[in-house]
Amino acid sequence: MGGELSEKTVIKGNKIFQSRNEGIFIIDGKESEISENEIYENNDGVILINSHPKILENTINNNTRSGLFLLEGSSPTVSGNFIRDNQFIGLFIRDECTGKFDSNDIRGNPSQVYLKQECKQLMPDIEKNNIIEGRTDIEGRCIIF
Repeated sequence: MGGELSEKTVIKGNKIFQSRNEGIFIIDGKESEISENEIYENNDGVILINSHPKILENTINNNTRSGLFLLEGSSPTVSGNFIRDNQFIGLFIRDECTGKFDSNDIRGNPSQVYLKQECKQLMPDIEKNNIIEGRTDIEGRCIIF
């Protein structure tokens, strides 16, 4: 979903599972809400591209790649979610994304939170305002020359 006239879209109270790709995909989405869903056994749970939804009180688990993946300047409000047991990364943030992240329970993923270098300033607040059990990562860069 996304684009013009999608700003009031609400996805609430669903079981979204076993998709070959993502459970929910939003591109150019403004002011939408994803709440109280079970999002599991997809390739990715939720992917946002240049989007600014509220993601509230979902269970996002057992997805093949990532639970929540933010790209291209997305800036969501992410609160009260259980992001657990995804097979690669719980919360993946890149491409100068921002947002508010609080009261999320992130655990059981090989990497709980992975930030690309351009988003590393988010890590202190994410670690402070969420329950995170396990490894968090910021992209490393090696410059030889």
